[in-house]
Amino acid sequence: MKKLKYKIENITRKEIKDLNYLKQSIFEGNIFIFKKLSNSLELVNLIDSYFYQYFGVNIEDFITEENPKNFQKNKISDFQEKIKNSKILLDVFSNLLKDLKFNIQHTFSDKITFRYSPAFKKKPLGMLKPSKAHRDTWASNVFNQINWWVPLHKVNKSNSIFIVPDYFKKKSYQ
Repeated sequence: MKKLKYKIENITRKEIKDLNYLKQSIFEGNIFIFKKLSNSLELVNLIDSYFYQYFGVNIEDFITEENPKNFQKNKISDFQEKIKNSKILLDVFSNLLKDLKFNIQHTFSDKITFRYSPAFKKKPLGMLKPSKAHRDTWASNVFNQINWWVPLHKVNKSNSIFIVPDYFKKKSYQ
């Protein structure tokens, strides 16, 4: 098996000694899993609360349902809009970045999104459909960007994000 030249590392806020080094390491394709970030947990709880208000079920229970009864196509789109336009969520995320010592004045951000990626051969719902393997920079052409992914349910090998380190060096979809 070929050894990866990229690393995936668990890290806490206290372990960040040099923010510029951390950013450069991310831009080079390394992946950091942040542990014990209270603002991250606050984001998860807030989104789960919004989800429950909309659908009458929490996200974890929704994920385990075979055919979610309370889930209507137009309602997920409305929910995605609520998440995208939530000032409260943006404030919590900004506080997370500040806790990690990012300079908010020099940080640009897309809106926060909620993407539902169904199990294999299940129909996607909402405005944000799952896509083929890609590098997010291919759309923006901004190569020094950091993507933040906050899991809203228990993660295991069959329901998680898929990372392809070889794509970090590709400049466009080829």
